[in-house]
Amino acid sequence: MMDEKKDLFRSCLDSTRNELRPILLRPNEAAQVLAISPRKLWELTDCGEIPCVRIGRAVRYSVEDLKEWIKVKKRYRWIGQKEQLIKHFNNLAGAIRRA
Repeated sequence: MMDEKKDLFRSCLDSTRNELRPILLRPNEAAQVLAISPRKLWELTDCGEIPCVRIGRAVRYSVEDLKEWIKVKKRYRWIGQKEQLIKHFNNLAGAIRRA
């Protein structure tokens, strides 16, 4: 248990400045980090697309969750583009066969 607390503390420590770095961001900080407006962030939060942590009435965003959310968004965007390309090439191949 003590090792887990030490590991958590180390993961929150900025070793270059020997300061704690936040693991949860306020909405305006998260919006700034994601380069979107606070309003867009709230839309994504409200529909459940982006993960958040609620502490009482406060809404916070985990840095690690945001990183993972970005990875997933990039992966699914690529998969979507891949599926569109496959569909396009299948249509081309069908048009060539018919010609």
